[in-house]
Amino acid sequence: MRLLPGTNLPVWAAEGDARLSPNAIALLTNPANSVAFSVVSIWETTSKYGLNRTDFSLHRDPFDRLLLAQATVEGLTLLTADATLARYPGPVRLV
Repeated sequence: MRLLPGTNLPVWAAEGDARLSPNAIALLTNPANSVAFSVVSIWETTSKYGLNRTDFSLHRDPFDRLLLAQATVEGLTLLTADATLARYPGPVRLV
């Protein structure tokens, strides 16, 4: 079976969280199954866990939010020509 786990399942597996059901564990670890991971889950995890205290009232573009989240989590400096985005504290530089 080809599987695409929702975002919280890999997070729970990585954290050893008891909310990961025995059924999920069995499906994900069965060598007969192939497990795919979506970039959407990576974006969601990064944006939720990486910037959970950031006030996004300045900027509403979800893709810029994801770039800012990635820069923050990975210790990168986000280069932008967007003056509004550059007003966020953290690793953003207006160029």
